[in-house]
Amino acid sequence: MIDRKTKPMNIRLAFREEGELWNVYLALPDTLAGAKHVGSIAMGSVQKYPDIKNDFMALMKRVLANAVEEMTGNPPDDWEERRAPKGERSGNA
Repeated sequence: MIDRKTKPMNIRLAFREEGELWNVYLALPDTLAGAKHVGSIAMGSVQKYPDIKNDFMALMKRVLANAVEEMTGNPPDDWEERRAPKGERSGNA
């Protein structure tokens, strides 16, 4: 088991606008190299309806939390939200 109280997990959810989709990837902290696609939603839905955007973000966090709990035996107890690294930002990041 991993003790996250002393060692944070070195993974993140990366939300990226790609064409007409808002795609979510499980990625390392500073790169999208080797990232795994987790989910997608139509950009129009998240741009027009903030509640749908918030619900989708919460769902993706739940997906990651469940995976972490299955792997470590403990769910994440903290989330850090931050802007994407400059090299990953689109015009609407």
